[in-house]
Amino acid sequence: EPSYPGLWELWTERFGAGESDPYRQYDERIVTSAVDWLHREAADRSRPWALSVHPIAAHAPFIVPRQYLDLYDPDEIPPPIAFDPEERPRHPSIEHLRRIVCHRDDLSLAQAQRIRAAYFATVSYLDAQVGRLLDTLDELNLTDSTRVVYTADHGFSCGEHYLFGLFHLFEESLGVPLIMAGPGIEAGARSSTPVSHVDLYPTLLQSCGVALDRREADLYGESLWPLIEDRTVERKPLVAEYHGTGTSSAGYVLRDANCKLIHFVGMAPQLYDLSEDPGETVNLADLQPFNLDSMMRQLEDWLDPEATDAQAKADQHALVERHGGKQAALEKFGGFSYSPPPGMSWREM
Repeated sequence: EPSYPGLWELWTERFGAGESDPYRQYDERIVTSAVDWLHREAADRSRPWALSVHPIAAHAPFIVPRQYLDLYDPDEIPPPIAFDPEERPRHPSIEHLRRIVCHRDDLSLAQAQRIRAAYFATVSYLDAQVGRLLDTLDELNLTDSTRVVYTADHGFSCGEHYLFGLFHLFEESLGVPLIMAGPGIEAGARSSTPVSHVDLYPTLLQSCGVALDRREADLYGESLWPLIEDRTVERKPLVAEYHGTGTSSAGYVLRDANCKLIHFVGMAPQLYDLSEDPGETVNLADLQPFNLDSMMRQLEDWLDPEATDAQAKADQHALVERHGGKQAALEKFGGFSYSPPPGMSWREM
C-alpha cells in the first residue's frame, strides 16, 4: 500500500523562490556558526583542529532565494533521461517504489523541468554556503594548511527514469560527490575509480596521522591516500546494500570498475555498463549471461543476499515491536515525510 503520499507533493509541488523555508534558515545558521567557530577556535593555530559542517541543502523542498532560482531557465537545462512512458524502466523494484511513494504517471516534462531548475538552484545555494566556509579559510590564512572534504549522504532523482527522490539503486540516488583539497592533494586532479563512504573513515584517520586499531584491520573501507598519490592504483569492487523505504526486499549493488550489478532479492538482476551507458538505460543481464554470473558470484562471496534480507526484516520487525507494534508506530510516525531541522518537530514542517 502507498506509504509516503506526502513525498510526491514535497518533491513535485513544493519548490520555488522564498526566504522562509525552515531548511534554508537552518543552513544559514549552521554555516554562520561554523564561520564563527573558525574565527574563534582555529585562527590562532595553537593546536590542530577538525570541523564537520552539515547543511541540509540540497534536500527538498527546493525553496531558495530568488537570485539562485534566476540562474536556471527550465527551457534550457538538460531534460531527464528515460522520462517518457515508453522509456521508463518497469523493473518490479522500480514499480514497487513508484507505488509506495505515490508517483503519479501523468507529470508533464514541462513541470519536471521546473522542478529540476529549482533543484539546480538549491545546489547553487549550497555551493554558496560552502563558499562562505572556503572564503573564511582564505581570510584566516588557513587554506594552505587545511584539508577539506566535501561529500553528501545520497543523490537525488529529478525525473530520471521517471523517478523523484531516492530509495533506489540507480546512480542518481546511489552516486554522491567526493571532492578533496588541501596539502598533498593535486589541484584539479580527477579520478574515475569508484570509491565509497566506507573509505572515508580510514582516509580521515590517515589524514590526521592516526593508525587504524588492530581490531579494525578487516574493515572493508580502504584509505584513499594511495589512490590520491597514484591514480592507477587498483581497488577492490564496491558493495552496497539497501533495506529501507520503498523496497519489498533487500537491494544490493556490486560495482567492479564500470560494470554494475543491481540485485533485489526475488527479482531478476540488472546489469549495466556505465562506461557505455552512464544513464543505466540498457539492462545487459540477458545479453551477457557469463558476465552476470560472474558478478553474482562476487556478490555472493561477500554476503548471502537472502539471509541478509531475512535478518534485516527481522531487525525491522523487532524495532516496530519495541515501539508498541505497527499501529502504535503508525500513530507515532505515520505523518512523517521528511526530517525537521534540529529544534523543530516534524508536525511543524
